[in-house]
Amino acid sequence: MKEITQIAMQKHSAKHCNIYLDNVFYCSLRLETVVLKGLKVGQIIDEKTLAEMQIESEFTHALDRAMTYLTGSVKTKKQVRDYLVKKGYTEELVLKVLEKLEDCRFLNDEAYAERYTEVASGQKGKYLIERELRAKGIDESTAKKVLEDFADDQEVAFSIAQKALKGKEINKENLAKVYRKLLSKGFSYETCTAVIDKLKQDLED
Repeated sequence: MKEITQIAMQKHSAKHCNIYLDNVFYCSLRLETVVLKGLKVGQIIDEKTLAEMQIESEFTHALDRAMTYLTGSVKTKKQVRDYLVKKGYTEELVLKVLEKLEDCRFLNDEAYAERYTEVASGQKGKYLIERELRAKGIDESTAKKVLEDFADDQEVAFSIAQKALKGKEINKENLAKVYRKLLSKGFSYETCTAVIDKLKQDLED
């Protein structure tokens, strides 16, 4: 059980209040819910009860916010979750919204990973793409599944190398820099080596 130590109107919404438990921000609630439930400073309440109030009053509003957030571009489940948490929704409500979005197929991490890989493959190697997918909240098993049959595009790596060497002498030092650049782009050691060997061969020819 915790004490409601502050109920403050939100600066950017006349319809919402921020609720603080033991002087720590807990969640936001619609003003009408605060009034109807008779919430007041000094009241002792347990977090589960407050979370249930938020779900009851905020589900549709939170779902609409999530849908608006998804309108700009496709997002991962983690990105939507982080967005809603930042907006002051409880974990219980966020999970309910995420479940609804997944049921309606507005959220699909595997489809997101496949699209992201398709676009990124023209600029990056497999290992960097996997790291970026994980950073966006794609779980390890999904990332590995999407990249299972993915192979580095040596032509892409070679094009990056050529651009890096443009106007420069093809010597040992510059080739070493290109090799490191390709590694930083997520290309495998095998791909990087093959590209450097091709550059050397083209120079000899």
